[in-house]
Amino acid sequence: IGQAAGRVLADDLFYDDILAAVKSINYHIKQGDFNVNSQNIHQALNHHATLLKLSKSRDSDLKTMARAYLKTLDDIDASITAGGKKKISAFNRFLKQEPVVKPSGDKIPAVKRTTVYGDRKRVLKGDINVVKEEVSLRDIHSNFTSKGLEYKIDFGDGIDGIYRPWIKENYYAHQGQLELRVFSDCTPESADRLLAGLERLGIEASFASQADAEFLYLSKQAYILKVDTTPAWKKMVRKLDTSKASKAERVKALRQFWSDRLGIEDVTRIPGYNPEGRYSIMSSAWKKKREAGYRHQLRFDLTDEQIKRELKDYGLHHSLTDGTDVATVLDTILDHNGAMISTIEKVRIGVPVGGMSPGADMESGGASYFFTRIRKLPGKGRGHEHSGFYLKPELLRRMDAITYENDKFGRVTGNHVRQYRRTSIQDFKRIEARCSSDETIFKNEVTLLDNIQVVSVRNETERKRVLEVFRKHGVAQLPDGRRVQDIVTTAR
Repeated sequence: IGQAAGRVLADDLFYDDILAAVKSINYHIKQGDFNVNSQNIHQALNHHATLLKLSKSRDSDLKTMARAYLKTLDDIDASITAGGKKKISAFNRFLKQEPVVKPSGDKIPAVKRTTVYGDRKRVLKGDINVVKEEVSLRDIHSNFTSKGLEYKIDFGDGIDGIYRPWIKENYYAHQGQLELRVFSDCTPESADRLLAGLERLGIEASFASQADAEFLYLSKQAYILKVDTTPAWKKMVRKLDTSKASKAERVKALRQFWSDRLGIEDVTRIPGYNPEGRYSIMSSAWKKKREAGYRHQLRFDLTDEQIKRELKDYGLHHSLTDGTDVATVLDTILDHNGAMISTIEKVRIGVPVGGMSPGADMESGGASYFFTRIRKLPGKGRGHEHSGFYLKPELLRRMDAITYENDKFGRVTGNHVRQYRRTSIQDFKRIEARCSSDETIFKNEVTLLDNIQVVSVRNETERKRVLEVFRKHGVAQLPDGRRVQDIVTTAR
């Protein structure tokens, strides 16, 4: 280990604005005119809410940076309150102090080429048991006709990986997948070993910073609404590329673009603005609440409150197409990971694959998605009610949600999503009014207890069975406070 070196955090989007405010105050105090630049002051103080959130981060560097910058913001506020007459002490950029670690070696991880395999598992008394290791795709489901191709990578020290390349031998839903597995304790040291192993394979690897997440967030919003095809967006991107803008400068420019487009002062102040997204949470009503699973970014042009107000009578209906009754499916979901999952997730974690068209879905990419349809809730529509699960319409804010007017088998190849995706509340209502074979799909999974609106069954006997399943798993109340007996209804 060599001497510690300091570097600027990629997430530091605040320093330049705060420094400009400090310089303005101190300069005018020195001049004696106290006529500070109000715009500089406003831009600096605008970061207060974001820094306050970062000050509670689990990342010690982000926490330290945020608290230091918040102290300076307090000094700026105090100076302005005093009429711009209170000088601000030295303000320094936060630098991460980190040791320079010499590489432990240049050993290339072992790589083995093989057909695609998965483990077959089952849950017994809450424990996951492997019934059979390395089951072929054809053994997993009879509709899977391709063997597939993957590379197994042994990084050593309890870390391995699986890569499935972009080749025709693989189903589209499997192409380009890189899955990394840490079997030892997941620590900063094991994470560093994992990144070093990837780099020895020639893959430039690093964990995404908060600035990376926000840049992706703002860009994804443009893709979803097709704003990235407009002249204004293209002009902004060309300007940023020409000036070789930094990540912080790009984030700042994209924030301003969206603020101007939405006609607001600061896009980051929208209640639904959250670049970090939400994790799939194991509900406290069922198991101990914790951050777990996939993390989903949410559209900021729609808020939960807007969805609840304008789509209060709507839900996302998931019907059971293989003849299984609702109680059996509910029992299976709560017995496993508490989520409605895609075909790809079922293959990955080793549970039985079902559905109407798993083979076609693997070819179209739809196997990576969980399927629903926009429908009126039972009692709110025109009598077209069906048994199954009705999920909350707030899920439509998920950036991975894709709504088609017709049944596309979840196709996401080529330019299909950009061409046929529907995104507005007006679109959602119009699609439901047609009551056609539309589809709204979600990448990988949707957790059930957090998102269930109504469980609809065919008769009173099935209703009693569903309530028995909830009791079996100790679920009497949902995370939103509703009792389970109030959300189980009989379809007309």
